[in-house]
Amino acid sequence: VELFTRLCRVLHQLLATEQRDVVDIRPWLEKIGPKVLFPALAVIPSNPSLCYELWEVLKLIPYEKRFLIYGSFQKEYAAPNYRLLLLKNLATRDTSNICKRIAKESTRTYGRSLAKIAHSNPLMAFDKIIEQVMAYENLIPCMVEMIRYVTPLGMDILVFELLVHMSASGRDRMKDTTTYSQWLTNLGTFAGSFYRKYHNLVDLMPLLVYIQKRLRLGETSDLVVVRELMLNMTGTENMESTCTALQLQAHSGGPTLRFIAGGFAETLSGINLRIVGKSSRKLREKLVGGGLAQPTLLLLAQLRATHMLRLPADTEGREGTLQMISEEHDQVTNILGVMLSFLTTSHPKEHALSPPGDTPTALPPASPASG
Repeated sequence: VELFTRLCRVLHQLLATEQRDVVDIRPWLEKIGPKVLFPALAVIPSNPSLCYELWEVLKLIPYEKRFLIYGSFQKEYAAPNYRLLLLKNLATRDTSNICKRIAKESTRTYGRSLAKIAHSNPLMAFDKIIEQVMAYENLIPCMVEMIRYVTPLGMDILVFELLVHMSASGRDRMKDTTTYSQWLTNLGTFAGSFYRKYHNLVDLMPLLVYIQKRLRLGETSDLVVVRELMLNMTGTENMESTCTALQLQAHSGGPTLRFIAGGFAETLSGINLRIVGKSSRKLREKLVGGGLAQPTLLLLAQLRATHMLRLPADTEGREGTLQMISEEHDQVTNILGVMLSFLTTSHPKEHALSPPGDTPTALPPASPASG
């Protein structure tokens, strides 16, 4: 334990002071991370202070490098290291037992038990958690509540596992021509609930960049993730055909009136609306401040105009193809409308969190037309 702590503090000092004239340790860290640091953390009995020491080192490098270290260590479990294999099986078994007994009334007790497992083997623990979330929608609120006892390192690894399962190939992303698969919908709901509750502790950028890359590839199946993220973090959704005449009139008013008339409070029943306001502002800051707002809107508009041209040739003339095209068009149009509504108007609860006029704008000012 003492040696692990000293090594982490030396690495932190070298990274923090940027002493690259002596030696650039970042490539070295990418090698010793999966080969030394994480295996050592796995064999040491549960010790949250070591997770914090390791996180102080890893948070100084970009998330792409961190995720590369996590992925490399995950491959170490498949290597002929019987001690790591035993630890993997024990962590998976204990996490599975917790998931079988979890209930709304016992999230605190089992949340602490999950945290003890995650302090030593976060990859295996959260891999099992994500698998349970994909299979059982009713476990999502309990899982989100249990994560409150996890360290920042564990939450970062949870984001990594979420993206690994979200981007996994070999699974049908569509249940049929018009319905998303349940596992993908569950992941989107979990991501939205997770980021709404822990938006100050977890970096949103990895998920937003993933969504943008999927849109650039012309994938429409991941729109369900965008929809659930917007709904859970901002309370914004497309009302489609359920909008009444009274709600249509209310939507001609200001942000507060539109929020109340939209029925969002009913959709997010039991959720503190002030928390929704904070997470809404965080999402806006990441989209606008990170330079992702305008590219995302452009990609959605481009996808809306060209998605029907990307269908495989063998689907032409098949039964349900026209229905699939129209459904995808509606989905892209709805998400584009929701994103525009969110980025061009502020959440009513955001006004209590920042001075007037402090809300960042996503779209550039309109320039006068040139003659």
